[in-house]
Amino acid sequence: MIVQIYGFTTPVDAVQIRDLAIDHVGVVLDEGFETWDQVAADTAHAIVAEVPESMSTVALSLGTGYDRIARTVDIVKPRAFRHRGP
Repeated sequence: MIVQIYGFTTPVDAVQIRDLAIDHVGVVLDEGFETWDQVAADTAHAIVAEVPESMSTVALSLGTGYDRIARTVDIVKPRAFRHRGP
């Protein structure tokens, strides 16, 4: 079973899950859409920095355009990527 948790909004969130058996940790970058779990670029970097190497980071995008998605990937620098849009 693969365990994925998305919507991390603080670096503390990532620190608190270090000892759990989680495979993927998701971050939603603020792309201009209203969503409860969006974070600014500096916060995304801080969250990803706290994710242990044993877990993959995932950038979630609400965007549908290539440029917006590519910007999200460039900023978050995930080890995996998933589109969560319409």
